[in-house]
Parts: sequence; structure tokens; C-alpha cells
Amino acid sequence: MSGPINAGITGVGSYLPDQVLTNDAIAHNFDKPGSWITDRTAIQARRVADPSESPVEMAAAATTAALAAAGVPAERVGLILATSSTPGRFMPSIACGVQRRIGARHATGLDVNAACAGFLFALHLALSTMTSGAVAGPVVVVATERYSRHLDYQDRATASLFGDGAGAIVLDTVADGYGFIHTSIGSDGELEDNVRLDLEPGHVVMNGRGTREFIEHRLPAMVLTAAKAAETDLDAVDLIVPHQANMRLVTGLLTGVGVRSDQIWATGHRYGNTGAASVPITLDDAVRHGALTDGQVVLMAAIGAGMTWGTAVLRWGGDRR
Repeated sequence: MSGPINAGITGVGSYLPDQVLTNDAIAHNFDKPGSWITDRTAIQARRVADPSESPVEMAAAATTAALAAAGVPAERVGLILATSSTPGRFMPSIACGVQRRIGARHATGLDVNAACAGFLFALHLALSTMTSGAVAGPVVVVATERYSRHLDYQDRATASLFGDGAGAIVLDTVADGYGFIHTSIGSDGELEDNVRLDLEPGHVVMNGRGTREFIEHRLPAMVLTAAKAAETDLDAVDLIVPHQANMRLVTGLLTGVGVRSDQIWATGHRYGNTGAASVPITLDDAVRHGALTDGQVVLMAAIGAGMTWGTAVLRWGGDRR
């Protein structure tokens, strides 16, 4: 999707469990110091949900925070799009669980699965639905992950990377000149085996080398293409919010194509890779720290299992409440 879209983000929120799992607590499982993880990934810690913090409960909490930030009552929401790699159940959808918990009785809810790129897939679909006139009222896009239930903590390829959490945004009509300028999604099913979470044995399994090679090939091109499609120079982008995978790798790839380190907003060092939730969690963190002001250009990018990928560019602000 490209061209001016008169819809933007009017609220963002997140939810992170209180329990912190440090590198030292993980790395001893494979006879390494905690610094071994930090040196390779820039991750220092991650959050772990307790049994009461299901993916649905975390998603509902993030959505409630986003609606509060937008000043939108739940009864006005017309559509809830939810995404997760770790939903915790086959059915019903996370979106319907969120709908019930927040009281969005006029909304329609459905889930989207594109792994770590799921948030940008759901965002792309939400904007398409809004601009077609198929939904009335604000739209919620929420991503939630509880990886801690699906990790083999003896597997250093995965145990060191993933964390739990949820993030949400509210999409609504914004003033002319603001909102989304470009979104794009894609997938390559030939690489479906790079990252998997099967029913048995129920653990995330990753081809680390294959995944890294794909990110090295795809991410720089994605970001450059998105900036070009949005008719902006990469240097004119005020904030880049990437998927918080291995942030040492991601930062290196982005700076390698001319992105300044001060353009990149990161939370991966504190929260690890929170999958589909990492982009909205990081966007919320940027907002909370005052890193975004009216009229600034934001670029989001994510790569997920499948392999899947997505980008979005918007001009921040323009809320017409």
C-alpha cells in the first residue's frame, strides 16, 4: 500500500510483565557468562509472564493503555486485529478475548499470524479495511507474545533471545498531511523451516545461520525501499523502529546503509525479542520518552518466521480529537 492514507496512530500502549530474567540466569544453562549473550545480541534482560499473564490478558492490558492514550472509549472501537506467535490456545481468537475484556461490544475481532512481522501485517490489513470504508470507528491493532512457555532454556540459540510482552495502537482518522504514507508486506514460504514452533515438542526451533543470512539480505533493502516509496530521504526519517531481534545485528545493518544510530529506537536490550509485540512496545517506549513530536516521520520494519516481512512509514500526529 502506498500513497497518502488519511489514517494515523492516535494512541499507543504496552504491557510488560514485572518478572525480569537476566542473562546470568540463562547463560549458566550452557556454561557461559551473561556477558556472552550481551556481546552477541545487545540483550541484557527480558521479561517473563507469570501463569496469570496469558497472551490474551497482556493484549487486553496493552489495548486498554492505548485506548486511554487515544482518549477513545472501548465501545467506539469498530475492529480489533490481534497477532501472536504464541497465542496459548487454538480458539477462540485473541482478538475476541480482548474484545470481551475491554468491553468493545460493537467491534469485530480477528487474528493474523505472520510471526514477528505480524504487527505490520495486521497494520497493513487494518489500514486497507479503514480506507475501503468497510469498518466504522477506530481500529485497534494489538500484538502479544508469551515465548517463555515455548523455550528450551538449554538451547542457547533461542533461550537468550526471546521475552514476553504486548503492545497495541489505535488507528483513527487524522488531519490532512499526517498519517500513513506507505505500508508493505511480503513473504517467502520457501524458507518456512528457518524458525518454527510446532505443537510437538512445543519449543521454538531456529536455524540461526539461515535466519541471520535472511535478515542481512532483506532488512537493509526493506528500509531503503520503504523510504523511497514514501518519497523521503532516509536521512529525513526522524525515527526508525525496527523489530527488536538481535539488536547488535540490526543496528549494524541499518548503520551500514546510512542510518544514524540516533535515528534508531531500541528496547531489545531491556526486553529481548518480544516477537510481533516488539514494534508497538518500542513505539510506546519512544512516545513515553518524548522522542516523537508532531510532524515527525517514523519508519517501522520487521522480519518474522515464514519468512515474512513488513514496513510502514507515517507522519506522526494530526489527531483531530
